[in-house]
Parts: sequence; C-alpha cells; structure tokens
Amino acid sequence: METHEIRYFLAVVRELNFTRAAAACGISQPALTRAIQKLEAELGGALLLRRPGHVELTQLGRKLLPLLGQVELGLAEIRKQAEKVVGHQGSRLRLGVMCTTSPTVIVDLLSILRQQYPNLDVSITDAKASAVVDLLIDDQIDVGVTAQPTYPDSVASHPLLSEDFVVALSAMHPLAHSNVITLSEVAQASYLERLGCEFDDYLDVAVGDTVPDFNTAFSSEREDWIQALILAGQGVAIVPEGMGCLSGIIKRPLVEPSIQRTISLLTLRGRPLSEAGQTFVRAASARKWSNNPKSTYA
Repeated sequence: METHEIRYFLAVVRELNFTRAAAACGISQPALTRAIQKLEAELGGALLLRRPGHVELTQLGRKLLPLLGQVELGLAEIRKQAEKVVGHQGSRLRLGVMCTTSPTVIVDLLSILRQQYPNLDVSITDAKASAVVDLLIDDQIDVGVTAQPTYPDSVASHPLLSEDFVVALSAMHPLAHSNVITLSEVAQASYLERLGCEFDDYLDVAVGDTVPDFNTAFSSEREDWIQALILAGQGVAIVPEGMGCLSGIIKRPLVEPSIQRTISLLTLRGRPLSEAGQTFVRAASARKWSNNPKSTYA
C-alpha cells in the first residue's frame, strides 16, 4: 500500500468526481484510476462505485474511510514534526566554550553570524576544557571552543589562538620584582589552584613525571575568588596570558618550562553542520588570529 494511493482515494471522496480529484492531485485521471484500483486490489475489494454523475463509497469504503483518513493525518503530522525539527536545527547553533576562554575570542564571530542569520538562536554552554570535548561527542553541542593537548580521532580541530601561561600575583608579592618566574618558584610559593583551568593537562605533557609538588594554599573553580586571594597577598596563580585580571594584579612570564595552550574550534567528524554552523567555522577560519598555528581542521 502506497501513501499516494491513499491520498488519491481520499481526494475522490472529497471531490466525489474522478476528474476533479485528479486535477486536485496534479495527475492524469487514468493515473489516479490505476492507483485506486491497485489500492482496492491490495485491500481485497472495491472502495468506490461510479454512478452516473457521481461517485459512491462501497460498504468496504465506508468502513475503511476513517482509518485511511487517520493515516493521512498521521503522515501530515510526521511531515510537520520533521519540518519543525529540521527548521529548528537550521536556526540554532549550540556552542560549547571552555570556562577559561575570554568572551572576546568569539564575540566578534557571533556578531558576524547574527548579521547573516538575524533570527539565529545561539546557546552557549560554559564548561571545563575536557568537558567541552565530551559535550561534542555526546551531541549536546555543535561546535566547541576549548584547549586540550590532544583530541580523540573523532574530533576535528581548527587551532585559533595560542597563548602562554603566566604567573599572576600581587604587585606587593616578593616574586613581583622578577622579570620571569620559574615553575619551581611557583611551586615553593603559596599556590592558588584554579580548578577550572586546563593548565594541569598541559603541565603533564610538558614535564611528565617531574611535576613538582605545589604548596597549594587555596583551590577554587571561581576566578573571582582566586583573584581576590591574589590581591590579598595569599599566593600566586598560573593563568592564561589573555585572561583579564583585576587592577593590582600583575603578570610575569612562566619559564623553566614555558607552557603554552592552543584554543581550538572543534567539530565532530562525519556529523553535518547547519548552514549557521558552517558560517561560524568559516568566519573563525578566515579571521587573522595572532600566533595562529597550522590548522588541523578537516
């Protein structure tokens, strides 16, 4: 049983005329007649009787009419829901952004996107760097912006910006007079651990088993707490170079070793993006980022 056969039958019932029903369906009358005959053969009996000047339903036709009508309504609802889902996907972009990313990294890209898609619904999920990758794989976001030393093979990465990790401290801290600060000096000072940062992932790659024991005084996922503690002279923290800090906090280069992170745009290989998503990726690719490394996006 084909859906068009049901549609043609219902058209005849509405029009009570084969010629008008064929015109309403946009086909020839012989084609409509053949389709209804095929439907009747599949159902085991005649559905319609042609009378001079009109068409009548048979007993079987009257019995099946409500059921066939429900089939048509069901198909219409399926199409409606499919169009709604596809249309919604095309008008939204789900971004996952690591919590240590400065909004300025992507705000101008979003401005470009909104110019082309003024009705676009953009949702931004803030998460730890490693969690952004998980969100992408679990299809909870379309595009990720994060920094990790490596990514799974299923993830395509497009590096956007590289920046050094630096030491943030109060201008009154004893280490403030130094032009650079070594990792061992940070470890020996009172250390303020930023739990939301991906620094530890890069540190493990950089020094392996020789990670020093930090003299951790405080740990927090909140940047405002860490910076308040820095200003209060309670310790030092390691932060991305581009992170905004409160007045009174200074930054010094971290050396021995120097450690750098790369902020990348991520998509999942094999998962198609909406037009808006593709536009966002193209805009990010076209932008002139400082210290922009070679792209691995594919």
